[in-house]
Amino acid sequence: MADQVYGSIEAGGTKFVCAVGTGPADVRAETRFPTTSPDETIGRAIAFFDEQRQRWPLAAIGVGAFGPIDLRRGSTTYGYVTSTPKPGWMNADFVGRLRSALHVPVGFDTDVNAAALGEHRWGAAQDVDSCVYITIGTGIGAGLCNLLIAPLFTSVGPTVGASGAVYGILVAFGYLFPDRSIYIYGLIPVKAKFLVIIYMLIELFAVAGGTDSGIAHFAHLGGGIIGFLYLLIFNRRGTMNFFGNSGLRNRFTSYSSDTGSRKSVFVPGNGSSIETAKYNEENIPAEEDSSYD
Repeated sequence: MADQVYGSIEAGGTKFVCAVGTGPADVRAETRFPTTSPDETIGRAIAFFDEQRQRWPLAAIGVGAFGPIDLRRGSTTYGYVTSTPKPGWMNADFVGRLRSALHVPVGFDTDVNAAALGEHRWGAAQDVDSCVYITIGTGIGAGLCNLLIAPLFTSVGPTVGASGAVYGILVAFGYLFPDRSIYIYGLIPVKAKFLVIIYMLIELFAVAGGTDSGIAHFAHLGGGIIGFLYLLIFNRRGTMNFFGNSGLRNRFTSYSSDTGSRKSVFVPGNGSSIETAKYNEENIPAEEDSSYD
């Protein structure tokens, strides 16, 4: 029924976002808090829903969680966070705790699948029979660069790591905050734009030198380049408008100092308009998501 109220949890490795409502246009309450231990974090989510259902009885709760998670309904560990590197969360019973405390049905899926379902229900995939949802980050560009371009210049063995994505973040920081000082060894101040250039030149010279150091220099270059292109594309498309700000440069100052209200919420790429929402913010620094986590 359209008037039924549901609960939702975006369970990220950095923070949890919990909300109740009937849909994106009717978010009746929202809270967010850091992801700490399973007991504390899940306990705070339960406390939030327990308080809200005194006002609006909840029909069910949907969870999009970081992983790996067990989605096999016949499994004895269904609803668990399984072999995650997140400290303390390995083999944490997520769904079981919610069900036993709140006594409502709980839908459980990965954060990426939950985002795809959201697009199908309310966003860009509303009127189609099937859709493909792809989450692409700078790590993908770094991997492709290392896989397709590096073999043209040097031998490439099995590669494991996330340093290419880190270089994408490094370039993004230098692009968005070029004059922010970074202290080398805590002593020598260097502006972010110069530090990024230095790091990229080091990687470029390492590639040109052709040394077999066992370091994926092409992946580093690829991650940095893809991160830079990502920012340029989104800036040109005009979608670098987070939380109601005119540009991503204001990203870290986008939260209101008054707890309990936010002027607007914008989710790029979901095909929806900016909606006014209310939320409770509890000591969360202005930072990213994921939805990745």
